[in-house]
Amino acid sequence: MLPGAAPETLGHGLHERTVTVPQARGDEILTVRGLIDDEAAWNRVVEAVRGKHGAYMADPAATLTGALAHELDSTARVVPGAATMYGFIPDMEAVKAALDAVIAEVAPNAAEVPAAQRG
Repeated sequence: MLPGAAPETLGHGLHERTVTVPQARGDEILTVRGLIDDEAAWNRVVEAVRGKHGAYMADPAATLTGALAHELDSTARVVPGAATMYGFIPDMEAVKAALDAVIAEVAPNAAEVPAAQRG
């Protein structure tokens, strides 16, 4: 049962639900999930990495999404580290610098990265 919905009985088979969750404008971006959900901010992040490293040449949005899949509820400030594999991929300095700058602008009030998540 979905919150606010009447109970339903479903039979065997594949069932899919599609819902639209509106993002209230003016919400602060604090988490990776909030960053991805904010289209303008996410586009800035994608553009910041585009062409700066071979890992982000073909499809930077998909590559970033994959790198951040396990960080959705983490502070948005984790993005530069997670997107550069915390320094384990060589020559990612330009990517990290670009992401540091964008995150500082779009998520200025996001919490600092906890010590356990720092690279």
